[in-house]
Amino acid sequence: MKHFIFGYGSLICPQSRAVTAPSLKDAVAEPAVISHIERTWSARVAKCQHDDDDDDDGPDHRVIRGWTPMGVRFRRGAECNGVLIHVDEMELMRFDVREVGYVRRKIDLEDVRRHVDPSSDTDTLLANESSRALADVKCAECRLVFEMARAKRGQSDDAPGDRDSSRECDDIAVWVYVQRER
Repeated sequence: MKHFIFGYGSLICPQSRAVTAPSLKDAVAEPAVISHIERTWSARVAKCQHDDDDDDDGPDHRVIRGWTPMGVRFRRGAECNGVLIHVDEMELMRFDVREVGYVRRKIDLEDVRRHVDPSSDTDTLLANESSRALADVKCAECRLVFEMARAKRGQSDDAPGDRDSSRECDDIAVWVYVQRER
């Protein structure tokens, strides 16, 4: 099975990914868009902050409240941009540990597409969805995901040849970390 993580927050940053999986330090992360999820501030924080010398009940005692960390939620019609990262089994386990407040959920392959500069004209946008335009995707494994996703959406203009595309789709898992329900 080939595993991919969709990073939408701190996982967009290569240095942040490398803290968890040093093997990904120089790995290519491909810009991607996932349909039917949206980015949210998804956890209520109530943290006491005070100087170590002060009594917790003293006048310098403050409570910080707000929404953090960033998360995603599933919502029909929404879209979220981020990066697609190819990971092996060991790296996936490391990210599971890192994202302890989240649940790893599988993304439908047909909801994955390559990110295209939104300022491009319509012809450029359509051309970037073609299989030939995927040639400039640097990560070969990510290119396969984009090709399979496009084929699953029924938009493939290239025959998959001798490959059994449905079997290949079963061998690809794209994951996203969603905050646990409280």
